[in-house]
Amino acid sequence: ARESSLQCRLAGPLILIPMQTMYAMVGGRLWRVHSSISPLLVYTLHQERSWTRLTFDIITELVCRKKNWEKSPLRRSAKARQLLLVVFLLMLPQLLVQTVEALLYPSDLEIEYNSDQSIGSYVCSTSPLSNVGFYLAYGLVGVLVFVAYQTRMLPSL
Repeated sequence: ARESSLQCRLAGPLILIPMQTMYAMVGGRLWRVHSSISPLLVYTLHQERSWTRLTFDIITELVCRKKNWEKSPLRRSAKARQLLLVVFLLMLPQLLVQTVEALLYPSDLEIEYNSDQSIGSYVCSTSPLSNVGFYLAYGLVGVLVFVAYQTRMLPSL
């Protein structure tokens, strides 16, 4: 049970930011594997440009700006700094939502009474952004599952 308004204010960020971080790391690793393997696949299979491929290309363009890639089109390696940037970009929406919610809609401890006002229990007040953080985290999970499904035919190394 919650005992103070501070617990109400910290509950969302303490749950959602680590959860988003975990999924962002998985997404970053997926990007890193895909960006390392995809040049070889494109070269050997001449695969068409799918939605997944375009998404990875956009992230690669944002993070790497192509000048950091090695000169050989078949050998690419993503640096740790680039991977960190991808993870940060995947976490950024959650960080923004949690910051805006903390600043504009601070959650307070309230007493919620039953219908005849005889028994009350402590609850945290809700804000319009209360569920947005969960939607972002589960949206990222959905995207990761979709991308993993789309790239299921990648060769195992």
